[in-house]
Amino acid sequence: LLLDIQPKDTPADAPAAIKNKIVNDALAAAVKSNPSPVYTKDVVKRITTGNFTDNMKDVAKADWIIEVVVERLDIKQQVYEQVEKYRKPGTLITSNTSGIPIHLLS
Repeated sequence: LLLDIQPKDTPADAPAAIKNKIVNDALAAAVKSNPSPVYTKDVVKRITTGNFTDNMKDVAKADWIIEVVVERLDIKQQVYEQVEKYRKPGTLITSNTSGIPIHLLS
């Protein structure tokens, strides 16, 4: 599961293709990058994309959650608050932060 924000000013009734444009474009760029973080193109078929507004509940299916958002403590804390609402007990949560002390994220 790969989630991202919706494009700015997206109507609530917009189709998923519009709501998920940012995440879908990011995944496509990752596949094309060299070296690609996606080991094989077959793996891409196993990645479900979505957005934080409509698909946050889907984190309940995850065994491991990796937070990779902009380096702003307030935004990271908002993401963690939402994740806590939906994650199943025992799910690992890790951060890709480079400069924010981990104790501030918990």
